[in-house]
Amino acid sequence: MISTKKRREGRHGGGIGSGRQWCWFAGGSTDDCLSIDVRRWKREGLLTSPQSFLSLWERQGEVLAAIRVRTEPDRVILDYRHRGDGEDWQDERYPVYLDWTAAPLGGKRPWFRCPAEGCGRRVAILYGGGIFACRRCYRLTYPSQREAEQAPRQAGLPQPPWRETQGDALAHLRSVDGAP
Repeated sequence: MISTKKRREGRHGGGIGSGRQWCWFAGGSTDDCLSIDVRRWKREGLLTSPQSFLSLWERQGEVLAAIRVRTEPDRVILDYRHRGDGEDWQDERYPVYLDWTAAPLGGKRPWFRCPAEGCGRRVAILYGGGIFACRRCYRLTYPSQREAEQAPRQAGLPQPPWRETQGDALAHLRSVDGAP
């Protein structure tokens, strides 16, 4: 397994020959990261082995990042370069194991096994950092989770009691009960 500890400390550059920021870590959003989706690769017939392909991330026709993928039975090999702010380029080449489960209407559904050290979680999407790992390893949230947390605050509504500090909650209870 590959460690994500060092990679969580900051932003990382990405892709073969790219200076693209891969992800904002430690509480960032999944929308802030490059990602690979095993379901899309299966739909496009890219998981049949042996084969190699290049996965690209583009914005307005400009390639932001690229990763070489080689398929083997029950795993894919990821091959790319990345760098953090002001750091030298680092080559990465490692396997991501696949797991297959029966689909409800027949066929088989692929899953990635998170390659981060100590994880191995079965996921459909891996997010780019120094390595590609699951959102839990990088402590990423979905954008809708952030919106749900911020909406009451932005609307000027009071925060729910479980978000108050203990002192605020005790003061509230005292004022309701009329106790000092």
